[in-house]
Order: sequence, then structure tokens, then C-alpha cells
Amino acid sequence: ACYELYDTEMHESAVESRQLESELRRALSEEQLALHYQPILSTATGRLWGFEALARWNHPQRGLLDASAWLASVRAAGLSARLDTWVLATAIAHLARWRDRFPERADAMLSLNLTGESVLRTETSETILRLCEEHGVHPATVIVEIAESDLVEIGEPAVDALWQLHNRGVRLWIDDFGLGALPIARLHRLPVDALKVDARLIEAINPGEDALEVVRAVEVLGRSFGMTTIAEGIETAEQVREIRRLSIARAQGFYLAAPVPADEADQILERGLDLPMAELTTSD
Repeated sequence: ACYELYDTEMHESAVESRQLESELRRALSEEQLALHYQPILSTATGRLWGFEALARWNHPQRGLLDASAWLASVRAAGLSARLDTWVLATAIAHLARWRDRFPERADAMLSLNLTGESVLRTETSETILRLCEEHGVHPATVIVEIAESDLVEIGEPAVDALWQLHNRGVRLWIDDFGLGALPIARLHRLPVDALKVDARLIEAINPGEDALEVVRAVEVLGRSFGMTTIAEGIETAEQVREIRRLSIARAQGFYLAAPVPADEADQILERGLDLPMAELTTSD
């Protein structure tokens, strides 16, 4: 005495999801994942300031996939802790190698993306500090990035974990900031060193428009709290002009430099990546 409906699209989606989870387990076991590194530049000088580590999957059939295509499946499959451990170990090992090969660039920073879920795991903080000690990397050269949306609901254990990292020298950046998810009172309680303006706001900035005023407000807020402001998702010379006018200290994006594999990051460190920022602001 009932109706049963069969949804073909829902079935296909479930099958595809299960297949992707199985492929991800294989990818972690067979070293199909890699880190690419996107340069972060000083907007005042155009000099290389550091890199952001971005996970990529060298899929046997689909080619190189960025994390947006598969990160949700990692979480659904319960593989977040395993992925975090791999990212941390790989990135900090690269940081140690760069310090040894390019001592003149020993001050280059490396930022790593973690989720709120990751921060809640006590072992995450312990793993970061242990890896830094094992590789002889100073914790102050490691940056943990957490999305603003992930910080909204975190409780005291996560706040304590962030302070533990901060007290040992690790820096904290809030990623994708500026959409109003995090109350200012909570922001003030966190050991935040920098705010990364959401790329959607950078994309929309134009003189006299709302997005520009939001970005301006983020820079003022960060400065009032002693935080640096960073613009991500830079795609045009006009965006470079506007963020410099707003005194935003650092920037990254495909217009400035694309993410590159580790060996190409080595080459950037060797030859330098000092862009003529003044010229970028006067021509397209």
C-alpha cells in the first residue's frame, strides 16, 4: 500500500560517489597525490614572500584534479585525517629541503590548508610540531589556513588547539574571509595573524562598488587587530591596482603566478620571482 519511485540520477550519483571514494583510497596508497605551490607576493615590492601548498590528484583517467573536485569525497569517506597527515608530512619536508638548498630564502613561508574538523583533532597540532622538530623547521615558517566558515562553530577545544600552535610559533590565517560568517568578538579571541580576503570579493572589486568597500573594511579590521591582510584570486592588473590602493600587504593569484609542482617551486626559489609591481599597476 505504497508507492516506490526509482530516481536514476540519484542512483548514478551514489554509484559515482562510492567509486570516487574507492579511487581516493587507492590514490593515497599509490602516491597519486601531489602538492603544488602557489607563490604569495609582497604587493609593495613584488618579491616572493612564500607559498601556499595546494593538494592535487594525478588521476589515472581524468588527469590532474584540484582539491575542489574531490575534497568532499575525502570527508565523506572518513579519509580527512589520513590526507592531513600526508599533506603536513610532504609540505614540511619540502620546506626543510628549500631551507637547506636555498639558505638565502630561509625566510620563505609555507601555508597549509586545514579544516575545522582537522583542528579539533589533538593529534593534528602534535603532528605539525613533531614534523617541524624532526625536519629542523622553525614553526614560525609554517602557516595554518582555516576557512572563515569552518571557524564559526568551533568550540573551546579547537580554540585551545589553535593557541597551542600559536604559542609554539605556528601562524594562523583565516581563509576566504569577508563574507560575514565569523562574529568579530570571536575573531578577537583567536590567535590570528592574517586575513585572506575571499576571492569572490576580489573578483568583484570596482571603484565605488560594494565589494571594494568590504575589502577596505577587512583591511581596516585586520590592521586594528594587528593582523596582515592578503588578497587571493588576483586575475587582473586592475585588481592589483585596487589592492595596492587599499594597502593590502600580500597577494596571490593566477595573474601573478600559478600553482606549480615542487620542482618548479625549487626553480622559483633559485632564480627568484620578483615581479615589477609598479608596472603591473600601470598596464594590462
